[in-house]
Amino acid sequence: MKNLTMLAALCLLCLVTNAQYKKASFIARGGVSMEVTARASFITQSHCVAPALAFSVGREKDGSRYFMWHDFEFLLPAKYSYTTTTTDGYSEKDEQVNVHAKALYGFTYRFNSGIFLLDNSNEENKILPFVNFGANFTGHMGSDENSYVYEPANYNGYLTEAPSAAAAYVGLNAGVGVIYKITRVIGVKATAGYSAQLNLTTIDMDDYGSSEYGFYKSHPYATVGVRFVIPRKGD
Repeated sequence: MKNLTMLAALCLLCLVTNAQYKKASFIARGGVSMEVTARASFITQSHCVAPALAFSVGREKDGSRYFMWHDFEFLLPAKYSYTTTTTDGYSEKDEQVNVHAKALYGFTYRFNSGIFLLDNSNEENKILPFVNFGANFTGHMGSDENSYVYEPANYNGYLTEAPSAAAAYVGLNAGVGVIYKITRVIGVKATAGYSAQLNLTTIDMDDYGSSEYGFYKSHPYATVGVRFVIPRKGD
């Protein structure tokens, strides 16, 4: 039920924002935006700072506070850790185990909508603060099996949660940001916010009561990048 609710929210968000953008397109001019961005995801539950690089493309229109963009993001390897317990398949044991691992590569597609808090068509407004919200999908390759470290190494039984395997996640994100317009074409963009993530991968418990730990959990994030705007004909 939780998965269906999240998916329904994602669909509704995309439909509403797309309708608003089409409505704005009849009354405003603008251009195509392209960005190259670095991102840090602070996944505190997994004791991890996950880096990523993204290429983004979007649209904005003079006279309209609404704009949108698509992120195509490449997740880089990152170390993470968590604490779990052991089980013998019949009863829980009190022994705790600290697990250290290295996450492999992943890919995220993210649809974003933003609202400028100042008039973006006013050339005197070099600094443009905005709020944004969006939806995302992430596919991840899991963890490097050669990176696993267990403390203690000679634990008894089986881990309740084994290191993360390949998984798929969906999420909703919201935040604030600012664009500094160096020229009409070139600018710098920074954002910060929070991304709520849901693991879609079905994790079957084995005969010993073990499951897999999904490391890409809900998290705050920050981004910074260079932005280019290509004006449309007639702008």
